[in-house]
Formats: sequence, C-alpha cells, structure tokens
Amino acid sequence: MLQSVNSLALILSMLWGTYMFQTVSPQAVFAVSAGLLALAVVLSVGTRHHHPVREAAGSSDSGAETPAEVAPMASESGQLT
Repeated sequence: MLQSVNSLALILSMLWGTYMFQTVSPQAVFAVSAGLLALAVVLSVGTRHHHPVREAAGSSDSGAETPAEVAPMASESGQLT
C-alpha cells in the first residue's frame, strides 16, 4: 500500500511541477515546495513519540531483555565478547 501511494505521489508531483513551471513561473515550483516543507515541519513539531510502559524487571515471561542481559560480557582477560 505504501509503495502504491508513493508511486502515485511521484506521478502527481511531476504533473503538478510541470504545470506550475509552465503556467505560473519556474520560481513558483520552489516557493510552493518550500511552503509545503514549512507546513510539514510545523505539523511535526506538535507530534509526540509514544513510549510503551515497560514491565517489571523481575518478569521473565515478558520476553524483554533487561539491561544486564543486553550489556556485553567481559571475559577473564578483559576482552569484550
């Protein structure tokens, strides 16, 4: 689905850019693109990242690794394995 929408967006943007370039002016393409980019930045500033709640570290059936399990193990010679 995402690939189809991306292909459609590429086709429509080329048609729109050609129309703007020929009928309005060559600079209009860049001005409108800059405006759309600014709009995207403004809209993205308001979004927040969702951080899922982690389960208790003692829970072994969650499948989540604890920081101790993720940390690299050092051998007796001091080399990381």
